[in-house]
Amino acid sequence: MNTSENHTIHPYPLGISDFYDSIKFSFAGGRNKNCTLHIYKKGAEKPYLSVNMDNSDKTGDVFSCLIKKSALKNWPDTGYEYLYELDGNTYTDPYAPQITGRSHYGKNHTETRGVITLTSDIQNDKRPSFDTKDLIIYQMHVRGFSKHRSSGIKHKGTFKGIIEKIPYLKSLGINCILLLPAYDYNEYISEPDPIGLPDYIEYESKIKLNYWGYTDNAFYMAPKSSYASAPDNSAYEFTSMVKELHNEKIKVFMDIHFPGWANSAFICDCLHNWVINYHIDGFRVNQDVVDNNIVKNDPVLSDIVLLGNYWDNTQVFHQNLPAGMIAASGCHFANSNDGFMFKIRQFIRGDINNVWELIEQLVKDGYKSHDVETINYVATVNGFTLADSVSYNMKHNEANDENNYDGTDYNCSINCGVEGKTRRKKIIEKRSRHIRNELMLLMLSSGIPMLLAGDELGNTQNGNNNAYCQDNEISWLNWKDAGKEDSLSDYVKKLIEFRKNYITGDTRRYSDRLAGNTGGIPNISYHGSEPWSIEPKSYNRSGGFLISDKGLYVAVNMQESAYNFELPKLNDNCVWKPVMWSSIEKPCGFVIQPESVVVFARV
Repeated sequence: MNTSENHTIHPYPLGISDFYDSIKFSFAGGRNKNCTLHIYKKGAEKPYLSVNMDNSDKTGDVFSCLIKKSALKNWPDTGYEYLYELDGNTYTDPYAPQITGRSHYGKNHTETRGVITLTSDIQNDKRPSFDTKDLIIYQMHVRGFSKHRSSGIKHKGTFKGIIEKIPYLKSLGINCILLLPAYDYNEYISEPDPIGLPDYIEYESKIKLNYWGYTDNAFYMAPKSSYASAPDNSAYEFTSMVKELHNEKIKVFMDIHFPGWANSAFICDCLHNWVINYHIDGFRVNQDVVDNNIVKNDPVLSDIVLLGNYWDNTQVFHQNLPAGMIAASGCHFANSNDGFMFKIRQFIRGDINNVWELIEQLVKDGYKSHDVETINYVATVNGFTLADSVSYNMKHNEANDENNYDGTDYNCSINCGVEGKTRRKKIIEKRSRHIRNELMLLMLSSGIPMLLAGDELGNTQNGNNNAYCQDNEISWLNWKDAGKEDSLSDYVKKLIEFRKNYITGDTRRYSDRLAGNTGGIPNISYHGSEPWSIEPKSYNRSGGFLISDKGLYVAVNMQESAYNFELPKLNDNCVWKPVMWSSIEKPCGFVIQPESVVVFARV
């Protein structure tokens, strides 16, 4: 077999790449003096060919070689796999673009190999172009999103399943999906002894699944093969999913949980891989591994969004540079805001009685211009679903076989009188009011809203707030009520449409500056039952706020009785009409029904 001159082979990119009439292989083999590349026909035990490399084939720690495409008979129609051998041990390439050996979800994978495939064509894809501030994010698990029998699609639990559900996503109004780990992680894990089990009790270890995918045992460059309807084409199917979503102006974010061993080179290579080869629009990363200095001035990542938990606004943007040096524009950074979720829940259940603390959560992001965005939500994958947060006082994780010790005890939840499922009409109605209020307050907030997939369907996990190992109907979305008129999902559609019409856009930021077109009235002002009159009593659960430059007045009444509001007169011709409300029935005048929120627009 003929390879190019060794000194002409560039070590980067790592993994496999197209090189004219050859395929280039680059593998970081460390300090080893020799490395052997083994190429197999699909599923074969013995190599089809092997290539020995030594120090003359190395640049630093990277072994590289070229394989003529003609040497792989009938490739790519005939599938080929590859491994590397170092000191008698074989290794799967961590940069492999596709993995074989993990094609069946939930099965034990004894051997994995890289697949010799060049990344699917993404060149004809056009990324959606709109401001980061206008995102409406939908957090989903690829498998759980459509695996349930009620999903009504052909390719359940796969990338193709998401494609089949694009009309639903489009009708809902979201413009961005955030995928839980969708790279090729190993979900098959051995369960340790349960937490809290006495030492004298013998316990037979069981096998459980890492359903969420937050594990270090993963191939970070490859789409998850068992999430593809045809595992041999996982890279192509993932690319098709991204392109179809982009065609409908829906961005695609990925959750990537980097291992502790990941260095800055690997992190950047990984993010570059998904941005360049798959046109991913953003990432959620674990900041215990990903330091902002790794990515903040990376020019390849300049137009992506990077979600974390505690980006420091003073640290994530470029500092002073030497004269004549042009600064990279840097990522768009955003912080997940658990505080918003807990404050909303605390207010709903009565822990925080003062309505002004609630309003501060809704508008505080607009007091000044922030470079780091805020992601607001009322439920996220790690914790109760929205429906469960108003149905359970305590977590119920017994199905995880960890004696209910796992998962957080801090949920700020309320069961409204009965723990779990009930047929009592008054309790069902109260829970429904809480859910509708929380969703409305989310869509009114100044930050970027994020929905947990299924919350718009009233999805329940039966009180499990840590369903990381539940690949079953506990975690799978039940679609039975989707699309019904006057259903919860119908309400969410109207909320999102309202937000797009009234909140998003260039003037989305709530600000405390004076609004120039309203005679010096502050853009944000606070009101009680009477205009300009604040009732600061600690037990006050009713109040309103005016967003003058948008011509909106938000009335919040979380009391158990109706509350009469007098809205401010901004001018002699000022007339207010209700444009969105959380109650089932349209409000009558300015009397706000118990436990409801109403938005009035100036006409």
